[in-house]
This record gives sequence, structure tokens and C-alpha cells, in this order.
Amino acid sequence: MARSAQRDTTFLVLAMILALLVRLDFMRAAQWSIDGDEAIVGLMAKHILEGRGIPVFYYGQHYMGSLEAILAAGSFALFGVTPVALSLVPLIFSLALVPLLYALASSLGGRTAGRAAALLAAFPPSALIIWSVKARGGFIEVLVLGALALLLTVRWFSARAGSIRYPAAIGVVLGIGWWVNNQILYFILPIALGAMVLLVGQLVRRECSLTQLAFISFVGTVGFFSGSFPYWLYNIRNGFPSLGMFALADSADVSKQVDGLFSQGLPIILGAVRFWHSQESFPWAVFSLYAAYGIVVGVALLHSGRSILDACLLRTPSSASVLGIVLLVVPVACAVFAVSTYGWLFQAPRYLLPVYVSLFTLAGVAVSVLQRRSTVIASALLALLLGANVASAYVGGRAVAGEPIVYGGERVARDHSELIRALDELGITYIRTNYWIGYRLAFETSERITFSMFQEPHHIRIPEYERGLEPTQREGVPLVLVPAEAKLVRRALEAAHIPFKERSAGSYRIVYDIQPPQRLGTAVPRSEVASVTAWGEQDAAKALDGDRTTRWGTGAPQNPSMEFEVRFTRPVTLSGFEYDIGAWPHDSPRGLKVELVRTDGTRITVLEPQDYAAFRYLYQMNGGFRFYFPPQEAVGVTLIQTGKDGKMDWSIGELVFFAPPEQASF
Repeated sequence: MARSAQRDTTFLVLAMILALLVRLDFMRAAQWSIDGDEAIVGLMAKHILEGRGIPVFYYGQHYMGSLEAILAAGSFALFGVTPVALSLVPLIFSLALVPLLYALASSLGGRTAGRAAALLAAFPPSALIIWSVKARGGFIEVLVLGALALLLTVRWFSARAGSIRYPAAIGVVLGIGWWVNNQILYFILPIALGAMVLLVGQLVRRECSLTQLAFISFVGTVGFFSGSFPYWLYNIRNGFPSLGMFALADSADVSKQVDGLFSQGLPIILGAVRFWHSQESFPWAVFSLYAAYGIVVGVALLHSGRSILDACLLRTPSSASVLGIVLLVVPVACAVFAVSTYGWLFQAPRYLLPVYVSLFTLAGVAVSVLQRRSTVIASALLALLLGANVASAYVGGRAVAGEPIVYGGERVARDHSELIRALDELGITYIRTNYWIGYRLAFETSERITFSMFQEPHHIRIPEYERGLEPTQREGVPLVLVPAEAKLVRRALEAAHIPFKERSAGSYRIVYDIQPPQRLGTAVPRSEVASVTAWGEQDAAKALDGDRTTRWGTGAPQNPSMEFEVRFTRPVTLSGFEYDIGAWPHDSPRGLKVELVRTDGTRITVLEPQDYAAFRYLYQMNGGFRFYFPPQEAVGVTLIQTGKDGKMDWSIGELVFFAPPEQASF
């Protein structure tokens, strides 16, 4: 027995070394970089370390607890505030999953089952390798907590009737999981069902009294609420906002999500396809792995079917009965995923990662059962599963996750050192940029450089970064852009004759020293307007009534035949205008051309549709835009809608024209 224990220990050490090497290889291939969402966890940890308090949840949302950030704060205290120190937290949890699955599978199918499960956890499909080192708020941690809860459930089924130690521990573990990541629900439902069957069976067999059953249930419930205490305290104080994440998708979306689950989501989880890909890892990969895991489930059910049936018939259960609970994790996860509002992510099914606990455990048991009949068949099954994992990770190059796309197919750079050096040389500490770039920069510079959000995704995680800037102040803040964005912004600024400078910095462009006029000029008063005519029957004068809560609208979907024209009482020298969309951002013109009507009746275009497209991108977050042009004398202005929308109107909340102060005579 001592020699067997020593061999098991040696095997686990080697398996964990293999797991470590595979994950470090992926981290090295990704240049040890993190993404913007991981940077949020890093910033949370930095703030905890600085004594700013411990947040309950991931910044900017009411779910996904801060356990990972708390642990990262400890890692930072030991190793410094770096991306590697941040990734160390999920990495350790992913290594802990190896012995946990060994213990779980061996308790259900023996040493061979444990070793097979541990090997699959050490070298899993690429999806799990990638997420094993992502500090994204608790994705890998929930697998560890779920595996631990299942292992405790096995021990509980083998314990004497009336035991409260295990239900209390299970409750605490599942409670912590509920706070950390609500995907723990995939484990809660099967374990709760199994617990009910166990306790009712004990009551029927008179192994415990109704009072004992009630007390055990009470202890488990108290354990759950104790483990999830931060979650409930926050929600009681804030009106239970966390419950909003449990919204269901509509029936049409559910149908698409069920199809996507089986055609893409599960094949990615099984290792037949990579995240965001459709090409198989090897020929017939989807068919082969569906067949292989079908065999796994079938063999596991044949092995434990009698024990599961005994438990369901309220006969004395055994630890093997828990295999039914383990098996239930997969359909429960799939069902919840398919009907939830997160099910659209079937091409990147991170919300299905917990099923690995069940799949690897079942695979281990199946290999163990088959080995008793044919070592060749058992070895072939394990080789197929491991080979598929290797192919998923390495065939065609490492399946390293791509950086988030910013615009026009251009991605965030893996290395920001050149960008940071350029910003430091220019003395720039505050910028406007994309979410994925900005939060990484803030973390990588220990918040020496912060930012205001520019373009989508518009999730403000740290509100104080926005600084409460007025629109005119925001216009002058330097921009950090990918080249495709810089091309648009450059066109917008040049069209409006706004001076600026531009500098390349690695994969980015820095647009700085932006010098919009301090003021547009003097507003042309309403008394100078002789007439306002527009497409449709709505009151066009509401676009110039000084009240941005009113509007003119077409009352019909946008099409290129629509115009809005203002005529003045006399020739007016204009230098620009401000288009305020008001409370109707969805009604902004899809295309726009602006012409000045001269005194001789001829027209001059001051805003081309291509320039408007650039302006629309540059000012999207402000709900409107300001446009400057060299002073021109005009008796009227015509706005021509050049785009098309099948549903939305064209609206103007408020339109203001400006004249140079020195030439204004009103």
C-alpha cells in the first residue's frame, strides 16, 4: 500500500508538471500578455493592496465575485503588480484541478479512473488550457469548487446516516461558488437532487428521523448562505440587482442557441474545434469525439446504473451512485446555457467550461471499466481523447487566443511597451481609447496612464477615469487608435480644419495636440431664420427652438430623398454648426451631406458624406457632433440625408449655426 501511494504521488506530481508546462507554453506564446477584462481584475487587486477596500463583485457589474482579485492582491504583495503575477492565481487553481479530479474519479472508479481523469485535466482541449490562465473573475475557480463539492458529495454518500460534516462543507463550498461565479448552478442542481434522494431514502429506511433530516438540510443551507454571504449582503443593500443576470432568452434565440450548442459549442468544449473557429482540429474530429464521449457516458452508466437505480428507488446508496450526479452536470449546464441570455456565445463557450469536471471524471471511470475487459480498448479510448486534446492545442500552430478586435479587423497589440514609451515621451497621461487598450494600459502602467472610453464596447468599469469632462474638453484629449480608426479620425479632423499631430507607436497611432476652437463663434439667433422646410409633415421648427428635449423627425424610415433646409432673413457668414441628436441617438442620419446656399443661388458643399461617416465615428459617444469650416457667406443651409435605414427615422434634436465673432452683426 505504501508503494502504491508513493506511485500515485509520483504520478500526480508528474501530471501537475505536465499541466504546468503546457500552460506556461501557451503563456509564453501569448507573450505573457493579458486582455482588458483581466486587467480589471488586476486593477481591483491593486486597489485592494492599496487599501481602497474590497469590492464584492467584478467592477461595473453585479455578479462574478472578487475572490480572484483578493487572491491576486496577495500575489502582487509577493511578486509585484505584473501580468504574470496576476495569471499566477488562475494557473494555481488549474493545477489544483488535476489532483482533485484524480481523487474524484478514483473514488468512483478506482486508481486507473483517477489517473485517466488527471491526465485529461493536465492536458485538456485548448479551450480549457486558454482559460486556465485567464484571470477573468472566477471561470477556472468555479471548476475547482465544483469538483471539490462533488468529491465531498461522494464522501457524504459513504458516510453514516445523520452526518452533518459533509453537507455543511458542501454548502460552504457551493456558497463560495455562488458568490464567485453563478455557473456553480451547474453543480448545485445535480447535488441538491442527489442530496434529496439520499436524505429521503434514509428517512424511508428509518436511518434518520424527520428532525435529523430537517437539521441536516438546515446545516447545509446555513453553510451555503455563509459561503455566499458577500453576495447576499450586497443584494439586500442594493435591491437584488444580481438576479437580473438570470433573464431568459426569447424563443427564437433559444432555438438558435440550441443549434449552436450542438453544432459549435460542445465540439469546441470536446476539443474538435477551437474558439471562434469552424474548421475541425483533425478530419472527422466532431464525429469522432461525439462518438468517443458517447461511449464514455454509455460505459459509465452501465457500470453505475444499478447503484444509481438503487438510490432512486430509495435503497441504500453507495459512492458509485454519485456518478449519476456527476453525469447530470452536463445536461444541466447545456440546458441552462441554451435558455440563458449568454447562450449566444456558443462560438466561445466559456460558460460551458464547468462540464470538463464531469467529462473528465466520466472518461476516467469508462477507461477503468474497459481496462478490466480489454487493455487495448481502454488504451485506445484514452489515446483518442488525449490525442484530440493535443490536436486541439497544437495542430496548425498553438491555439493561443487572439487579442480582442478593436476596429476593421485590427486587434489589440500583445506588447504595449512601445506605446507606453511614446506616451511617456510626449508627457501624455490621459487619453481616449478603446476598452481593451485602455484598461490594459492602466494596469500595465499602474494607473500612471488612464483613459476615457472611446467607441465600443462602452462598459465603464472605473467611473473615475471619465473625469467628468465637458464635450469641448474631451475633444482635445489625445487618442490612441489602431490604424483603421486613425484613418477615419484623421479624415474627420482634416475635414473640419482642426490642427493635430500624429505619431506611430508600434501597432497604434497617437493623435495628439488636437486643437479644436475654444468656441465655435457666435450662435446665429432664431430671429435671423426666415424659414425652415423639411421632408415630411412634422414641425421642422422644433429643430431650432432652443430646446433639446423636442425634435423634428421624418416620421418615416430614413432614405436618401430626405432634406432639411434653413433660410436666413439676410446673408450670414457661417463658420460651423452643432448637430445635437438629443434623446434620439438611434435616429442620427445614416449618411449626411451639408450644403451652403450662396447669395447667387449656387451651392457649396461643406460636409461630404464620407467626411460625415468619419465624424459619426469620432463623435458617436456624444450623441451628435460639431463641425467647423472656413467662414462662408450664405443665405441658407441644406442638410441632405444620404443613407438608408429600414426602421429608424431621421431626427434633429437641436441645430445651431455659428458665425465668426468678429463678423457677427447680431
